[in-house]
Amino acid sequence: MQANQTKQGVDDLLASIPGATLEQIEKALLVTRTDEDEAASSKAREAVMGWFNENVLMTTGRPFGKWYNKKSGEFVLKETIDEYLAKFPWVPTPDGPKPAGPYGRTSPLRPEVYSVEWEPAQPPEAIYTENGLKHYNTYKGFGLEPKKGDISWWNLLLDTVSKEQPELRTWIEQWAAAPLQQPGLKMFTALVLVGEEGSGKTMFAKVLGSLYGDYFSEVDQKTLHSNFTGWSAKKLFVLLDEVTAKDKREQADFLKGLITRDEAQINEKYQPRYEIKDHCNFVITSNNKTAVYIRNDKTRRWAVCNMPVEMPEDISKVIVAGYTSMEGKQALLDHLLHVNLDGFNPFKKAPFSQARQAMEEASRSAPDAFAFEMIENATLDLAEGLPSKLWRIERLIDAYKDKYGHLPRSSRALEIALKEKGAIVLPQVRLKDGLRYRFWALSNQDFWLETAKKASAGDPEAKKAMELGAADGLPKQWKFAR
Repeated sequence: MQANQTKQGVDDLLASIPGATLEQIEKALLVTRTDEDEAASSKAREAVMGWFNENVLMTTGRPFGKWYNKKSGEFVLKETIDEYLAKFPWVPTPDGPKPAGPYGRTSPLRPEVYSVEWEPAQPPEAIYTENGLKHYNTYKGFGLEPKKGDISWWNLLLDTVSKEQPELRTWIEQWAAAPLQQPGLKMFTALVLVGEEGSGKTMFAKVLGSLYGDYFSEVDQKTLHSNFTGWSAKKLFVLLDEVTAKDKREQADFLKGLITRDEAQINEKYQPRYEIKDHCNFVITSNNKTAVYIRNDKTRRWAVCNMPVEMPEDISKVIVAGYTSMEGKQALLDHLLHVNLDGFNPFKKAPFSQARQAMEEASRSAPDAFAFEMIENATLDLAEGLPSKLWRIERLIDAYKDKYGHLPRSSRALEIALKEKGAIVLPQVRLKDGLRYRFWALSNQDFWLETAKKASAGDPEAKKAMELGAADGLPKQWKFAR
């Protein structure tokens, strides 16, 4: 009776394979070691070997000679596998019974791979070949089945986000859709949503994040600048919530690096550091107009939307009901998978908006603002047919003092601001008064650079042009016009 009950228990367990865990199968197999029914024992041994071949990989490259358990997602020491297989003196094979240990290590049915990777661009939970090497992909996919349905709530949300910037609506939807249509796509732009609490800025990020499941991460300012970076490990979409540019320069460089980096350094508590391919795309939310310090951003990484009005409660309820239901998420995923991406380039500049210009203006220091205004005025003068002028740094410092009532913190700060906005400093030239001058060209830079080179070589006409171009003549009190 006992043997029959044990056999029935083993049969019930085996009926659930491959859903059974290795530990469950092991437990049943150990029970059958005392079972008189050899057939049940052999069946259990076969199940163990089948599980082993299906779920355990050997890595031959990175890391070398490790066993990877696909069920647990962990690497297992060779000694641990040997100890486990030693419990079974033999296992059934196509060529008859064989010692479990040696056969487990050399089984032709157990695949070997060069490395275990997380690669969203490759088929989920499958072995793929890249550069002639086989890799196992631990990426599992979104875990959400697309299904046509009502997305009117999504259109309400999109209208709310782009209300102040309607010209961005199409781009925002394409930006949201592109990495879903091409899993693993790393875009070179981020969406920055600025608004008060209740405006819907965070809701937009969470709606998109709900489609990514475990591959979505929500990060606050403190976590963002922590030494521990586990928040970015194996993530596809990240919300940087309530970000403020405290140290403007440092923050700008840090965020730009996040947007375009190829690899991320992952540092987690009590774990060795490692590198992983970076597939994160970002939405940044803030109630501060200087959330992102935009200064001389020629690559234009930031698409900025201003959301100054609190979202009406009736609209909020409709949107929440949509994205918190399975049907709503399935419908949104299906819709975004079919969005037309014509004209959208994930690696090109984000579109311009008035909100972005306002953020750039709010980001400027006094030297930045002064340089921007001087160069803009000089460019406008040139466009209107007025002659371009040359400036000595001393005269620019005087103009700065006239505008702000005080000197810049240093002439170097002003020079950096001028260069970042496009002004150039020309080669030093000796003019008719016998003194050497170094001028700045705020507009018509190519012409003045060529003229300065000719003047330095002694061309009298070029020298005369520079003398006439000097914004304030050639004051003799400046021996070296730096």
